Amino acid sequence: MEPTLSLAVRPDPGHTVNGRCNTRLAPDREFPAELAALTLVELQVLHSRIVCQLEHEHLELPDGPHPVTRDRHEEIVVELGARTVR
Repeated sequence: MEPTLSLAVRPDPGHTVNGRCNTRLAPDREFPAELAALTLVELQVLHSRIVCQLEHEHLELPDGPHPVTRDRHEEIVVELGARTVR
């Protein structure tokens, strides 16, 4: 039985650039409501997509990253921190 991927890591077929998968997660794209429900791998993939989006916005937007992207990044960092073994 194949595992079901959450929204965090599922490819978004409607959001491609030049026929290639977009590795970023724009502010207007769907975001999981409950990060605690994600597996560690799903959370890490989501973190990667958000970091790519932050970098893109930092380089492309004159006012810097979108507030939604910054908030999402903070939420993910907090969740990753809560899962860190100390």
